[in-house]
Amino acid sequence: MSAPFIHIPKSSPVSGRALDFLGEFNRVAADPELGASIEQLQKAIHTTKPADGAVAKPDANDLVGILISENKEEWDKLLKNKFCYEYMKTKPKDDKPTLKGFEWYMRQDFLYLVKQCQYEADRSLRAKNTTEFKTSMSRVKTRPDNALPVYDACIAKSPDGLGINEYVVLSTPATEALNKYIALLTEVTKDQNWVMVLVAMIPCVQSYYRIAVDLHSNSTHKDTPWYKLWVETNVQWESSTVKQIEFFKTNYTEWKDHYPKAKEIFKKAIQAEIDLWGTALDPPKA
Repeated sequence: MSAPFIHIPKSSPVSGRALDFLGEFNRVAADPELGASIEQLQKAIHTTKPADGAVAKPDANDLVGILISENKEEWDKLLKNKFCYEYMKTKPKDDKPTLKGFEWYMRQDFLYLVKQCQYEADRSLRAKNTTEFKTSMSRVKTRPDNALPVYDACIAKSPDGLGINEYVVLSTPATEALNKYIALLTEVTKDQNWVMVLVAMIPCVQSYYRIAVDLHSNSTHKDTPWYKLWVETNVQWESSTVKQIEFFKTNYTEWKDHYPKAKEIFKKAIQAEIDLWGTALDPPKA
């Protein structure tokens, strides 16, 4: 069995949605019927750098670079969203609004994975062929592996976690932003081809790394729970962001005729990320 295209270390378990998305890239890369083979992907020349939006004219096969450069205003809004750029970057560990906001964001991340497990289990019962059934079952199998570490990080006592009561975590209600995010992914999964589904996952993976790099270098305080649990995790993912870029370069023929739809989906996914970070600015009082 070939090694996965994107290596996911067990030591970086906290960002559940991003790990879920990277796992989906690995599933597609390993499927011989979907795009370039795992062997072609592994043999790709690894000269790519992480995307930062600074390249005015990306290569014609660089979907990630093109999407970022053509949506620069929206992309910059995501990277400089208020909660990350002002709260997580500058506030001390005893700042209650930032702590409560981060706790709420983490609870939404956990809930995303639980809801997606439920969705795929239900979807498997409606499968019309073996491929659909096995795809849903593979997702049902892997998503708990991402959800459980996020849950543990929520309930574990400091400094290993946030110390949230387990009942509070398990009874977390979904925000409108989370429901809209899931609705977007569900719509794309139902109505578009496999490569468009992966396009919807670009903003999360790429922005997490870029935001983490900024906070890792420029945070005023580096002893906060959000720095330990989120920044230190996501700053490690340079290789994963590069592999995502290379994936689309190698699969150029799969997306080149669908670029207008890719751009539309990418823009919607950016807004979904912005809205989800926005929920941290207004966590519930309880």
